[in-house]
Amino acid sequence: MQTSIKLGEEIKKVRTSLNLDQKDFAKLIGITNVYLSNIEKGKKIPSQDLLTKVFKVINQEIPQEILELLNTSHSDKKNKSENISNNIIYSLQENGLYDYAKLKESLKTEPDNIALILGFLSILKEQGKLEEARQHLLQSLIHIKKEEIKRWLEASYFLLERNFVTAIELMKKSIEIFSLNTELTFEEKKSKAGLLFELANMYFEYGYDAYNSKFDQALAIECFTNSQKYFSEQRELSKEPSYEMYYANVFWWLAFLGVDSQNNWLSYIDKAENVLLINHEQTMKKSLTGKPSKSMYSEHYLMQVISAMAESYAQLAKIEFNKSLSNQENPDSQKINYYLKKGELLLVQHAPLRILPERREYYNFYFSYSCFYSIKAEINSYLNQDYNSYLDLCEKGLEEAVFSDNKNT
Repeated sequence: MQTSIKLGEEIKKVRTSLNLDQKDFAKLIGITNVYLSNIEKGKKIPSQDLLTKVFKVINQEIPQEILELLNTSHSDKKNKSENISNNIIYSLQENGLYDYAKLKESLKTEPDNIALILGFLSILKEQGKLEEARQHLLQSLIHIKKEEIKRWLEASYFLLERNFVTAIELMKKSIEIFSLNTELTFEEKKSKAGLLFELANMYFEYGYDAYNSKFDQALAIECFTNSQKYFSEQRELSKEPSYEMYYANVFWWLAFLGVDSQNNWLSYIDKAENVLLINHEQTMKKSLTGKPSKSMYSEHYLMQVISAMAESYAQLAKIEFNKSLSNQENPDSQKINYYLKKGELLLVQHAPLRILPERREYYNFYFSYSCFYSIKAEINSYLNQDYNSYLDLCEKGLEEAVFSDNKNT
């Protein structure tokens, strides 16, 4: 029997000896009902602090055999991949724990829980509470024993400060420490893949900042190229479905920055379609098990993919058209129309009807919408075909984008 299940059974014994249901016992020891349920089922491993509270309720110290079980479970779980931040938010949402108040309360009893630490950090960043996020990370470092995890948290701190160079150096150090053990188990490979994912994401954020804040295109290209490199290393170890969205985005940016644009636009579309397929399959699996059919990605994130795909199709149509102009040949109308129809179908089928105008995804959709119809109008103009209606749609997209942007100022 797995040690996590044994620990769960021991906690359940204490609860039932007191004739308490999960709701009342969870309240007594200061955790959520959902979290207690997962512990009793062996899905989560309790911290030593939590076990101390459990046995304190019945005026006992933690029995030695329980402590040994706990040590075994932590050894088995060394850096397990569910502690990687990209999986954390989804896992916390699934368990009803992705909430400011709940996470803050849970951290009081489990201050060394990486999932709670990074989940709380994510919420603070979303809410713009950057000073509280800084303090949270600094306090959390006190409770972490493993050096590679410390370096990871330190990297997260410097990423918050927009000190990308230091964050990346620390993340590389974390991976270096973790890799000292050359014979990795299956679970450890997944964990290393997760750390590589974090490094790839740091390079991605650095590239985004280089282009949008520093206006340094060469640095942006270098960062996105490094991001692609570490994503590739991560995928050699583990093709975790929830990583694929982030991997796809690198190809969009490289194409946008003029790096082998045609192939990178095509690669982005291919990988984005795969993301949509994975998301659909995950949703259907949950539906078939009787669980709420929750999407792997939020509606806002999926809207981002749709709008980026539509713009990618327009850019491919433009590349094909420009080829014919430079070669003084008749344009390949069949291929150009194929790309334009695919992109237009996405825009028509996926208008952001349930997304608020102040959301960045709403702005991005209509900005891509405007770009799409601008390109379509340009191509039709060269072909002496009607283009005024597409200019009108381009203008409509710009108006919506400006309206959204004004909501954010």
